[in-house]
Amino acid sequence: MPGITRLIDVRAALAALGLAGLAALAVAIVTHLPAPAPSVPATHATTGLSRLQTLPLQAQSVISSTIGGDSRAYAARHTASGWQLSGGGVRADLRAGTPTLAAAGGTLSMSLADAPAPTSVTAHGNRVTLTRPGIREWYSAGPLGVEQGFTLSRRPAGSELTLNISGGLRPQVASSGITFLGAHGLAVLRYGGLTAVDARGHRLASSLALR
Repeated sequence: MPGITRLIDVRAALAALGLAGLAALAVAIVTHLPAPAPSVPATHATTGLSRLQTLPLQAQSVISSTIGGDSRAYAARHTASGWQLSGGGVRADLRAGTPTLAAAGGTLSMSLADAPAPTSVTAHGNRVTLTRPGIREWYSAGPLGVEQGFTLSRRPAGSELTLNISGGLRPQVASSGITFLGAHGLAVLRYGGLTAVDARGHRLASSLALR
């Protein structure tokens, strides 16, 4: 319910993250875009977005991020407290503290558990990077939402990353990942499309869990 803070762990388990060197973990954060009203003819843009949303979330993330990189509409904007990204109805406020995601219906604050504060927050095009010792946490905007990723210099303890999430949205496990519901039980955010690769570019077994 709005106004009630919920503390949630979203765990990304990297079962095969055993190779040395850099490894990358990417998670798509996407909203359900509303369909055009029946009285309003669908435009080429809305038709294209609707078709993209029929693809697997992993494909949506790659395509959305690539489109965002070619458009100034999704470029990071400097704010008094850091940087802001917007795409697909999601706004990400990124600063040295806890990143915050907002959409119509609620907000979420996200923090990497047991991680030191970022030593720097930088922006390039549609991507913002929070640099921590051994970890680069990055966010990339596009027409379908905001993609979150982590580039690791070593295997995390227990082969998993834990994100502490607080806010007024209610999490629910779904086939595509985790859906966050607003005050009236409507889906506000989708969190899914998890992929993980090692330093050689090999795909690793990975999964999301809600605790």
